[in-house]
Amino acid sequence: MAKDYLKNLCKGARKSILLYDLYISEAHNLDGLLNDILPNTKIQFVFSFDKIGVEHRNKLQETHPNLSFKNLVGVRRHHDRYLIIDDTIEVVLTSGFEYLQNQKKEISLIIRSIKSMHGMS
Repeated sequence: MAKDYLKNLCKGARKSILLYDLYISEAHNLDGLLNDILPNTKIQFVFSFDKIGVEHRNKLQETHPNLSFKNLVGVRRHHDRYLIIDDTIEVVLTSGFEYLQNQKKEISLIIRSIKSMHGMS
């Protein structure tokens, strides 16, 4: 299962995880996503807050005290979704992160080793 594989990848993160999903919003189950992929892990999530209000971010911070969130500013727009772990592993998701929580939806993952965060800034 893709969700379990991503959870294992993220478990090995030592400094940062960048989550990029231009389409993620309050309508998606962000709390479930965080629980499924990063339970009890001290990791900083970096993503665009354009579609996620302050109140919702504060609620997420309350329910996930080991996580910190940072707004990603000045990012080029990409259709695909990305998860970058410690600037060394890049996971490209062809559908939204919310598809990881729905077995009736289709999602493909491309996983590769990277040397820098090319294309994300």
